[in-house]
Amino acid sequence: MFKSFTIDNGSEFADCAGIERSIHEGQRSKCYYCHPYSAYERGSNEKQNQMLRRQFPKGTNFDTVTDEDVERVESWLNNYPRKLFGWGTSKTRLIKQFQGFAHRNKFLIIFLALTY
Repeated sequence: MFKSFTIDNGSEFADCAGIERSIHEGQRSKCYYCHPYSAYERGSNEKQNQMLRRQFPKGTNFDTVTDEDVERVESWLNNYPRKLFGWGTSKTRLIKQFQGFAHRNKFLIIFLALTY
């Protein structure tokens, strides 16, 4: 589904080979580590963080944030038109990607039917 991942040096990404491996056979994706303190190497991630901060400024007490607030922001992010996608949305790109796989996977067909 993803050609590559650009990740930081956090411990959650220590198993790069495992991240790259497909549940089927062979390599699924390629991982690239960015350099420390080089946010510009993860531009899409930084843009996503900036957009989240519009809704949840630094210092937000997440104990007071409701599930509805999170769902509203999630929907806003997934339906936000992006230049990167030719002014399409993350949601429509993901649906199209899943539809491409759905003919081979009954689970995805059911998931798409229930979700969208």
